[in-house]
Order: sequence, then structure tokens, then C-alpha cells
Amino acid sequence: MLSCKDVANRASDYLDNQTDARLRWQIRLHLMMCSHCRRFMRHLRLTRHLVKNTVQQEKNDIDTEAIYHRVLQRIETEKKS
Repeated sequence: MLSCKDVANRASDYLDNQTDARLRWQIRLHLMMCSHCRRFMRHLRLTRHLVKNTVQQEKNDIDTEAIYHRVLQRIETEKKS
């Protein structure tokens, strides 16, 4: 049987489906019996989801077109000098 520490150490791999079937089963069994680890896993999922969405939003907020035009203007200015 896995300990809470074992589950915590393997939680990211579990959520990324990077565990073999036996370990996945052991983690699921532990989660069925341990409310603390269920809460930890739920918080980890939520945190990962929020970080992913925040990073995606920041990428969407970047005006790459404006940056591109500023770089081109700078290149043209440098060529004229």
C-alpha cells in the first residue's frame, strides 16, 4: 500500500498519465481510502488548470503584431543610420 508521501511524490505523473497500470491502481486505491490525498489531488488538479489557463491568457494578451511592426521599424531605422 502506498503512503501519502508516495502519492504526493507521484501525483503529477498520475495526472499526466505517466504511470504504469499497477501504480495507477495503487494510487486510486489510496485515494479511495484517504480523504487528505483526495483533497491534495483535487487542489493539484485545480492549480494546474488555473496555471494553464493563466499562461494561455497571457499569451493571448500579447500583441505580437505590434511587436513585429516595432521590430521592423527598428530595423529600418538602423539601416538608415
